[in-house]
Amino acid sequence: MAQKRLSKFKVKELIDKGYRKCVVCKEVKSLDLFYKSKNRKGGYAYECKKCKNEFHRKYMQTEKAKKSGCIRSKKYREKNKKRLLNQRYLKNYGITTDEKMDLLKQQNYHCKICGNKVNMISGHIDHNHKTGKVRGILCRECNTAIGLFKDNINNLKRAIKYLSIQNVSLLKK
Repeated sequence: MAQKRLSKFKVKELIDKGYRKCVVCKEVKSLDLFYKSKNRKGGYAYECKKCKNEFHRKYMQTEKAKKSGCIRSKKYREKNKKRLLNQRYLKNYGITTDEKMDLLKQQNYHCKICGNKVNMISGHIDHNHKTGKVRGILCRECNTAIGLFKDNINNLKRAIKYLSIQNVSLLKK
């Protein structure tokens, strides 16, 4: 006897409770074991991550996959690396790779905050998240620190105050 399909109402009930039934392994699993998908009912894929990954692993070993767009797109990205990087910089920061190189030259290939050496790869473009204006090129650590302080001057001032208090208290011991 064939297994019964879940009605629309049962599927909705399962999702409301945080579960979904995988169409491949037929197991009811927690939603965190499914990939999110805007195109699927309930916002999650029909197959669980384990089944989806297994299918993808097997597919990538077939001759069809090797001839498909997966391999072609990887070769395209390798061939057009500079152009794609330029597009990403324009989209995210409004500057080109040449403009990033000019910024690096102006900063004498040093991070604008700590002075560590940076290059085209290690230098991160720092920008104001509200205005989108580029402020300079920073090393990974400085860029991360500013991001973690949420570009908030008050947070930075409090951190400076904290560090100065810590140094004074350490010296007294």
